[in-house]
Amino acid sequence: AMLEHPVRWFLRKRLQLSFFDEHEELDDRLPLELTGLDSWQVGDRLLAACLAGADRGAAVAAEWRRGEVPPRELGRRVLDDVADKVQPLAAAALALTRGEPARVVDVQAYLPAGGVVTGSVRGVHGDVVVRTVYSRLAPKHRLRAWAQLLALVASEPDTPWRAVTIGRPPGKRASAMVAQLSTPDAAMAAQWLEQLVRLREKASREPLPMPIGAACSYATSRFGGDVEVQSLQNARQEWNSGFERTDEAHLTAWGAADLDDILGTPPSDEQSWFPNDTSRFGVLARRVWHVLLRHESVTAA
Repeated sequence: AMLEHPVRWFLRKRLQLSFFDEHEELDDRLPLELTGLDSWQVGDRLLAACLAGADRGAAVAAEWRRGEVPPRELGRRVLDDVADKVQPLAAAALALTRGEPARVVDVQAYLPAGGVVTGSVRGVHGDVVVRTVYSRLAPKHRLRAWAQLLALVASEPDTPWRAVTIGRPPGKRASAMVAQLSTPDAAMAAQWLEQLVRLREKASREPLPMPIGAACSYATSRFGGDVEVQSLQNARQEWNSGFERTDEAHLTAWGAADLDDILGTPPSDEQSWFPNDTSRFGVLARRVWHVLLRHESVTAA
C-alpha cells in the first residue's frame, strides 16, 4: 500500500485522514451510460466470472440481470464492449495457469539487518504469482507484484518464484499486456526487500515525493539511458497529463503544486544511492524502480 501511493498511505496511517465524497448521493434512476468506475466494476466482475470458468454468455447474462447497465440496446452494447475487453485478459491468464487452482502462500522473510516480513501472498499457481486486473496495466500493479515476489524469494529461496501481472493496454483496443518478473537472486532479494522496508519507515514520517506514475516515468527513462534533464521532462509530462497532480491526497499534502515544487534535495544517506541524480524525487524513484526494471519484461498478449 505504501509503494502504490506513499502520500495517501502516510496521511491515513499517521494523520488518520480518509478520502471520500461525503456528499455523494445514491441515484435510483435507470443508468443511460456507465461512468469509468461503473464500467470497471462491470469488467472486474465479468473477469472474475470468466477466470472462475463461467461461459461468456452466462457471465454477461448474469451481469445484465443486476440492473446496473443501461436498458435494452444501450446495455447490450455496453456489456459486449466490456466483455470484448475481458476476453483477452482471461485467455492470457488461463493460458498461464492452465486451470491450476490458486493457493495462498504464507511468507516469513528474514531481513539481513534484522526484522521479519510476514504475511500471505494470494493467487499463486505452482511457483508463479498471477494477478489479472481489468484495469489498464499500471505502475501500482507492477510494484505490488515486485514486493510480493521479493517476499516469496526471501522466505523460500529454494523455489524459483516468478510473478506475472496481466492488465489492459493503453487506449481502447481489446487486448492484454503482460508484465513478467523473473526470479531474483535469493540473497539479493532479501536485501532489496529490506530497502523497501526502510523506505516504508521513511514514508511513515513524512509524505515522500515519489508519486508513482511520475516516479515510474522518471526511473524508466533513466534506466533506458536518458540523462536527468530528459527524464525529469518525461516525469513532468506524466504529472501534468495524469491524475496525480489533482489527486486528493497530493493536494492535501502539497497543494496545487508543479512537479518541480516537490522534487526536493536528497539527504546524504539517500544521495549515496544514486550520486548522479540531484533531486530527492529522482533518487527515490530509482531506488524503487531500478532493480524491478532489470527483472521485468512487458509484452502484449
